[in-house]
Amino acid sequence: MSAERACEVASPRVIKLVRARLGQVTPLLQPSAWADLTNRIKNSEGNGNNSINNSDNSISNPGINFKIIYLVRDPRAILTSIYERKEDFIRERQDPKALCEFLNSDLEELEALGAEQERVKVLRYEDMVADQKSARGLLAFVNVPVTEEVSLFLIKHRKNNTEHVNRNNYYSTFKRFNKPVERWRWQLPKDIRRQVEIECRKVLLHFSYDLDTTHDNY
Repeated sequence: MSAERACEVASPRVIKLVRARLGQVTPLLQPSAWADLTNRIKNSEGNGNNSINNSDNSISNPGINFKIIYLVRDPRAILTSIYERKEDFIRERQDPKALCEFLNSDLEELEALGAEQERVKVLRYEDMVADQKSARGLLAFVNVPVTEEVSLFLIKHRKNNTEHVNRNNYYSTFKRFNKPVERWRWQLPKDIRRQVEIECRKVLLHFSYDLDTTHDNY
């Protein structure tokens, strides 16, 4: 089966967006946005682009089935990970101010949602790697049953099994227990940490991240 066909028959269908602003995605919670998308697809088909199956009307009728999973992480931890592999990130991505502006914008978008907020799941990265409860809650949100196969998958990816951990694979889905999620506490320079806690203060508090109380000591 081709990847395209597998996507067509899959339920649910999941699209992972990396570094997209929340405001770029939340308009899709509105039916009018899908109507506009459908019109653009029809125009594309009229121009000879037949890459989309005409029999698939799920785009024009998403109903309340479209949901957003917003994965958030402590900005201090984000910067710690970035600084560990600076060569892989442009200078703007290494800037604490730019990161906080990004996260503050997402938070404003999240707080502005009305009834649509029920179709947005906020998930902290730290909770996701800490235990299986968050993963199970996530699956329940998208109406995916936790089968024995799913449970084994979750256990395998959280297990401290060096056989599957590739230290050079930054995007591995296997948990590395030798890299604590709060290593920013001793790795991130204090001046950077202080800047993040000032400029990202609202974000940190909203998502229940602890503020460093040692600032008064330096």
